[in-house]
Amino acid sequence: MYSVIIIDSFGEIYELKYSPNEYYSLMELIINTIVEDMGDCKGRSWCGTCMVKLVKGIYSSAILTEEQLKLNEFSELEYERLSCQIPLTKELNNTTWKVLDSRAII
Repeated sequence: MYSVIIIDSFGEIYELKYSPNEYYSLMELIINTIVEDMGDCKGRSWCGTCMVKLVKGIYSSAILTEEQLKLNEFSELEYERLSCQIPLTKELNNTTWKVLDSRAII
């Protein structure tokens, strides 16, 4: 069992336990555990509403073209990812992510 720390859009901090591939993505884990309002496009990298920022730890999974195109719209941000494109793997263990409200950034 692994864990990831999530800071939700209200600043509440959660330690979420997971098994690798328990959910398809970090977004699904967040939605099913915290009930955060994100993922308008259901994980297709189209909307950016599931954006998260790495605030602690190291995570270096490759960014696919579709995700990078969406992230380019928010060039002022650093260390951001679309949580729908982050698979639940052991590499997420002991990282901390902040949920960003991309609708407020646009």
